Amino acid sequence: LQAVNSGSHVYVSGGGAVPTDSAPTVVTTSVSSSISTEAIVVGNVTSAGGQVVSERGVVYSSTTSNPTITNSKAINGAGTGNFTTTITGLTGDVVYNFRAYAINSVGISYGATKTITALKSASTANIVQPVSVEQTLKAYPNPFTERLNIEFSSANDTQAKLEIYSVTGAKLATLFNGSVETGVVYFAEYVPHLVSSQMVFYHLTMNGKTQVGKVIYNKR
Repeated sequence: LQAVNSGSHVYVSGGGAVPTDSAPTVVTTSVSSSISTEAIVVGNVTSAGGQVVSERGVVYSSTTSNPTITNSKAINGAGTGNFTTTITGLTGDVVYNFRAYAINSVGISYGATKTITALKSASTANIVQPVSVEQTLKAYPNPFTERLNIEFSSANDTQAKLEIYSVTGAKLATLFNGSVETGVVYFAEYVPHLVSSQMVFYHLTMNGKTQVGKVIYNKR
């Protein structure tokens, strides 16, 4: 048999084309955020390209539309398959661009760019709406799919904590933990990362008491 190198394939006389090795194939599956300083990026290395994937992870930037490994980078192991990376230290109300990446001995590949705006902190977002001096708590919509909005106020200056729990009692998120002022309405958002539809509970603790409400999450 005689082998002839032509472009990206090696042709062997009397047989078919034998593909050469290539850089990995990687997909940026999704990007989401549940608190102001954090983003959760899901990627998938669908092909190793014929070589070992030595590194994979996420690159991101607030100034570059298509970030590379020369920008901020979060490494998440090696090999093929799905991976989830939590990016911390983001600035609220800033637009960030994210891409999954993978490296083998042939080269580096990137998934498509996905963009998200880091949420504002619940303690600083949309502060002041005058209200009557009473404690309030409201969550909507119910049921919800993409995000749950929660607003609350206090009848006096105090400390408050707003948390989300699953039906099994596992804490899913802390949306607020700090000081609140009398008559100020505070807003928070919960973005779920649940694998199935289910009931979730929101707990607001103020003045030594905890108010509990429940809503239905419908997974799309």
